[in-house]
Amino acid sequence: MSSAKKPNEWGSRHTLSLAGFFMCALWYSMRFNMSFAIVAMVENPVQKQGINENDPEYKVTKKMCPALRSEYNESLINPNYPMEHTVQTFEWDERDQGLILGSFFWGYVITQLPGAILAQKFGGKFVIGLGMLATALLSLILPSAAIWGGKEAVVCIRILQGLFEGVVFPSLTVLLSKWTPPQERAHLSALCISGMPFGNAFTMLISGHLITAFGWPAMFYFPGVLTIIWLIFWITLVFSSPEQHPRISKTELEHLKNSLGTGKSECINISQVPWKEITCSVPFWAIFISQFFLAWGHNMLKSCGPKYLHSALRFDIRENSYLSATPDICQWIFCIGVGQLVDHLVANKCISLLHARKLCNTIGQWGSALMFCGIIFAGCNRWLAVVCYIMSGMINGAMFSGSIINPMDISPNYSGAIEGVINSAANIAGFGAPYLAGLILYHEPSIAGWRYVFLIPVVCNLIGNLAFLIGASVKIQKWNEIKNSNVVVTKL
Repeated sequence: MSSAKKPNEWGSRHTLSLAGFFMCALWYSMRFNMSFAIVAMVENPVQKQGINENDPEYKVTKKMCPALRSEYNESLINPNYPMEHTVQTFEWDERDQGLILGSFFWGYVITQLPGAILAQKFGGKFVIGLGMLATALLSLILPSAAIWGGKEAVVCIRILQGLFEGVVFPSLTVLLSKWTPPQERAHLSALCISGMPFGNAFTMLISGHLITAFGWPAMFYFPGVLTIIWLIFWITLVFSSPEQHPRISKTELEHLKNSLGTGKSECINISQVPWKEITCSVPFWAIFISQFFLAWGHNMLKSCGPKYLHSALRFDIRENSYLSATPDICQWIFCIGVGQLVDHLVANKCISLLHARKLCNTIGQWGSALMFCGIIFAGCNRWLAVVCYIMSGMINGAMFSGSIINPMDISPNYSGAIEGVINSAANIAGFGAPYLAGLILYHEPSIAGWRYVFLIPVVCNLIGNLAFLIGASVKIQKWNEIKNSNVVVTKL
């Protein structure tokens, strides 16, 4: 295979990664905005009685750390705010809130594999665009539906949002596999996927300001409107493959053809995916186990982290908002830096691609496990616990250059289908992780209970990375070839 000189100028593949960054940010914002909005949507009986949760005399839960002595910080949902007189609130109990928060993932796990197949057939650009548009429109109508239909309407809309967002990540995997050469894959994919922690952090940081200024509906209107604006740029600037791009430079097209091959992928149906060969593949199971256990640690941190900071360490709600956002901000910066460094080391032959994937995954999972251990042993040492809490989220960003992009290494043609299957199974943790944490804390509402909660991601990350170290590969697997005489098979 001939080699083409790598173009140094900003190219269409970089534009795709940047557009993907904003897509991932909005995708995650609409995915987790309910976690913050529901605080304002539900009447708080404690506030209704005029009790200050930060008062040392008031115990939020039993056997937790002593409350911080600080000036009273008004809650983001203080009933004295004018907006509370015009925006309806709801009397949803803890079970209702858990049902609403988990309902998104009921739909999300269903459309992972169909999303990959649709992206392979119609192009990742269109599947992502339609999925994001539908999610945005549902976000815009959710406040009205909640007021008129109550809990049941909200659950239905969240399930539908999960169904439409479920197609996004496997479609993105298909898109990136067509646009990112192996020697540039880490930093281009990291730039794109880093939008996820950025979007989550941004949502946390602005949630209080939006709610207090405009009421809880703003948490759904804001990302919905931004997504529709983003869609205009997505349709204009992004294309499903380099061959379809009308404005790509000849130099960049030649570079991508020599790096990724010149063949166009077939419109693959589910029946055409070599499931038997994939499920008998050791590299597939290495990725599967790694990402499955990653999801448990990731969702435990996202769903239980703010609650831990508030109920166990007793930070007030404004401090909680900033501290909850910090791990995602650090992860966003860290994963981009790691991606750049990894591609530089691989390009200069300082480290092999396989060793780079394994090293990044080890830093991400075992490093995160070590930080969770720090949280366990920190107890009521708040600042040690906070440092470990932030580091656990930040270090995890190295996995964006590890097992998360590894499906594109072993099978460019079926990477979307592989990621669809893995993401379907892994996102069971979306409702499983917080439910398991709730069971533990129900029986042991104390610092000791939180230690058991954080012990789960320690064990998960240790097992996940061990499997990846044993079975990972970066070689294109034999079953990657599309067995159809009408298709020109992509070869590297």
